[in-house]
Amino acid sequence: MLAIRHELLTFAPASEIFSALTEQKRLRLWLTPDVFAEPVAGSNARVEWQGYGWTLVVEITKLEPGRLVEWRCIDSNVHGSDAWIDSVVRFEIQPQGEKTSRLVCSQNVDEEFDLWKQPLASLKEYLETGIGHPYRS
Repeated sequence: MLAIRHELLTFAPASEIFSALTEQKRLRLWLTPDVFAEPVAGSNARVEWQGYGWTLVVEITKLEPGRLVEWRCIDSNVHGSDAWIDSVVRFEIQPQGEKTSRLVCSQNVDEEFDLWKQPLASLKEYLETGIGHPYRS
Protein backbone atom coordinates (compact mmCIF):
# COMPACT_ATOMS: atom_id res chain seq x y z
CA MET A 1 0.00 0.00 0.00
CA LEU A 2 1.29 3.43 -0.91
CA ALA A 3 1.30 6.36 1.46
CA ILE A 4 -0.19 9.75 0.77
CA ARG A 5 1.56 12.84 2.02
CA HIS A 6 0.58 16.50 2.08
CA GLU A 7 2.63 19.42 3.37
CA LEU A 8 1.49 22.91 4.08
CA LEU A 9 3.22 25.96 5.43
CA THR A 10 1.01 28.12 7.61
CA PHE A 11 1.38 31.35 9.48
CA ALA A 12 0.31 29.80 12.79
CA PRO A 13 2.30 28.65 15.79
CA ALA A 14 2.61 24.93 16.47
CA SER A 15 0.41 25.20 19.57
CA GLU A 16 -2.49 26.59 17.48
CA ILE A 17 -2.19 23.79 14.92
CA PHE A 18 -2.16 21.17 17.67
CA SER A 19 -5.26 22.70 19.24
CA ALA A 20 -7.08 22.81 15.89
CA LEU A 21 -6.29 19.11 15.35
CA THR A 22 -7.37 17.94 18.80
CA GLU A 23 -10.19 20.07 20.20
CA GLN A 24 -13.69 19.08 19.11
CA LYS A 25 -15.02 22.63 18.80
CA ARG A 26 -12.04 23.64 16.65
CA LEU A 27 -12.14 20.48 14.48
CA ARG A 28 -15.75 21.37 13.68
CA LEU A 29 -14.68 24.77 12.33
CA TRP A 30 -12.47 23.38 9.55
CA LEU A 31 -13.23 19.65 9.02
CA THR A 32 -16.96 18.94 9.43
CA PRO A 33 -19.52 20.00 12.03
CA ASP A 34 -20.07 16.33 12.81
CA VAL A 35 -16.89 15.59 14.78
CA PHE A 36 -17.09 13.98 18.18
CA ALA A 37 -13.67 13.89 19.87
CA GLU A 38 -11.73 14.39 23.09
CA PRO A 39 -8.03 15.31 23.08
CA VAL A 40 -7.07 12.17 25.01
CA ALA A 41 -4.66 9.51 23.77
CA GLY A 42 -6.39 6.13 23.74
CA SER A 43 -9.85 7.63 23.16
CA ASN A 44 -11.92 7.23 20.00
CA ALA A 45 -13.09 10.06 17.77
CA ARG A 46 -15.93 9.93 15.24
CA VAL A 47 -16.09 12.02 12.07
CA GLU A 48 -19.15 12.07 9.83
CA TRP A 49 -19.76 13.44 6.37
CA GLN A 50 -23.54 13.06 6.42
CA GLY A 51 -24.23 14.12 2.83
CA TYR A 52 -22.01 11.28 1.61
CA GLY A 53 -23.09 8.83 4.31
CA TRP A 54 -19.45 8.45 5.34
CA THR A 55 -18.34 7.74 8.90
CA LEU A 56 -14.79 7.49 10.19
CA VAL A 57 -13.91 6.20 13.66
CA VAL A 58 -10.33 6.63 14.79
CA GLU A 59 -8.37 5.80 17.90
CA ILE A 60 -6.22 8.73 18.97
CA THR A 61 -2.93 6.88 19.38
CA LYS A 62 -0.43 9.69 19.95
CA LEU A 63 -0.63 13.25 21.19
CA GLU A 64 2.57 15.23 21.58
CA PRO A 65 1.57 18.86 22.20
CA GLY A 66 2.82 21.17 19.49
CA ARG A 67 4.48 18.27 17.61
CA LEU A 68 2.32 15.28 16.67
CA VAL A 69 -1.23 13.97 16.41
CA GLU A 70 -1.73 10.38 15.26
CA TRP A 71 -4.91 8.45 14.56
CA ARG A 72 -5.44 4.77 13.75
CA CYS A 73 -8.60 4.19 11.74
CA ILE A 74 -10.69 1.47 13.36
CA ASP A 75 -13.86 1.78 11.29
CA SER A 76 -14.60 3.59 8.06
CA ASN A 77 -16.75 3.65 4.97
CA VAL A 78 -15.02 6.73 3.49
CA HIS A 79 -15.29 6.67 -0.31
CA GLY A 80 -17.68 3.73 0.12
CA SER A 81 -14.75 1.48 0.99
CA ASP A 82 -13.09 -0.10 4.00
CA ALA A 83 -9.66 0.95 2.65
CA TRP A 84 -9.06 3.33 5.56
CA ILE A 85 -9.49 0.63 8.23
CA ASP A 86 -6.17 -0.01 10.02
CA SER A 87 -4.53 2.93 8.26
CA VAL A 88 -2.63 5.49 10.32
CA VAL A 89 -3.05 9.25 9.85
CA ARG A 90 -0.13 11.33 11.18
CA PHE A 91 -0.13 15.08 11.55
CA GLU A 92 3.46 16.16 12.16
CA ILE A 93 3.87 19.78 13.23
CA GLN A 94 7.25 21.34 12.52
CA PRO A 95 7.79 24.86 13.89
CA GLN A 96 9.52 27.15 11.38
CA GLY A 97 9.96 30.11 13.69
CA GLU A 98 7.78 31.74 16.27
CA LYS A 99 4.65 32.21 14.14
CA THR A 100 5.12 29.87 11.20
CA SER A 101 4.82 26.10 11.05
CA ARG A 102 4.94 23.30 8.52
CA LEU A 103 2.27 20.62 8.84
CA VAL A 104 2.86 17.22 7.26
CA CYS A 105 -0.18 14.97 6.95
CA SER A 106 0.47 11.39 5.90
CA GLN A 107 -1.61 8.24 5.73
CA ASN A 108 -0.78 4.72 4.60
CA VAL A 109 -3.65 4.40 2.14
CA ASP A 110 -3.77 4.34 -1.67
CA GLU A 111 -4.00 7.71 -3.40
CA GLU A 112 -7.47 7.00 -4.77
CA PHE A 113 -8.78 7.11 -1.17
CA ASP A 114 -7.08 10.41 -0.30
CA LEU A 115 -9.52 13.02 0.94
CA TRP A 116 -7.12 15.41 2.69
CA LYS A 117 -6.56 18.13 0.06
CA GLN A 118 -9.71 20.18 0.74
CA PRO A 119 -9.77 19.71 4.54
CA LEU A 120 -6.11 20.77 4.83
CA ALA A 121 -6.80 23.87 2.73
CA SER A 122 -9.69 24.62 5.09
CA LEU A 123 -7.42 24.08 8.11
CA LYS A 124 -4.81 26.48 6.72
CA GLU A 125 -7.44 29.14 6.09
CA TYR A 126 -8.94 28.61 9.55
CA LEU A 127 -5.53 28.95 11.21
CA GLU A 128 -4.63 32.10 9.28
CA THR A 129 -8.00 33.91 9.16
CA GLY A 130 -10.17 32.28 11.81
CA ILE A 131 -12.61 31.09 9.14
CA GLY A 132 -12.40 27.56 7.76
CA HIS A 133 -14.61 25.86 5.21
CA PRO A 134 -15.75 22.63 6.82
CA TYR A 135 -17.78 20.11 4.89
CA ARG A 136 -21.50 20.91 5.04
CA SER A 137 -24.14 18.34 4.09
